Order: sequence, then structure tokens, then C-alpha cells
Amino acid sequence: MAVPSTAELLQSILEELQAIREEVRGEEGYLPIVGTVAAGTPYFLDLTVELGRNAKRGFIRAVDGDIILKFNNLREFTLELGDTYDLSGHSISRIDVRTISTINVNFFGVVM
Repeated sequence: MAVPSTAELLQSILEELQAIREEVRGEEGYLPIVGTVAAGTPYFLDLTVELGRNAKRGFIRAVDGDIILKFNNLREFTLELGDTYDLSGHSISRIDVRTISTINVNFFGVVM
């Protein structure tokens, strides 16, 4: 898989965020997620605090490197560069994101 240029990456993110805005327009209780992780600097989000409930829909996308996801303190799995994980069909109270990369890895998404 070829690594996209910064301009291509930013354009892709912008298009995806615009599509999200259209999808959630008028819908209450959604939370955008934008973060950066590197080895030793994980990210976690308690959705019961931030949303006041578990998330039932949404996605997370690995922007420029591999990230390791864990939901509800259960099994970890790797989301590779450019891949998107669909959260539909799950009931998620907590999201943990980390990487083994020594350089910053960005990710984004939205939960509802």
C-alpha cells in the first residue's frame, strides 16, 4: 500500500468528516474523536462519562500508522494504516488506543 501525501491525507480526512456531519446532522449524542498516540503515550476515552452512555455506532480510522484498539477493557487488535473500524453493532463504554510506533500516529472517528 502506497503512503498517501499529506495533502491527499488531509483531503481524505476532510471528506470523511463532512460525510459524518451530514450523517449526524440533527442527531444528539455524538462525539468526534481526534487523537495522536506514540509508544508510551496512550489515549483513552470513557464514553459513559463523555456521552453519558455506551456508544452504539461510529467508527475509528488509523490515519498515518498502525494503532492498537481495545474496547471495554477486552481483547486488543491492530488497525493498520488507513483502515477504518466500524463500531456498529457494539455497545462500547471505553476506548483505549495505543501504538508501538516511536513517532506520532494520528487517528480520528466519531461515536454515537
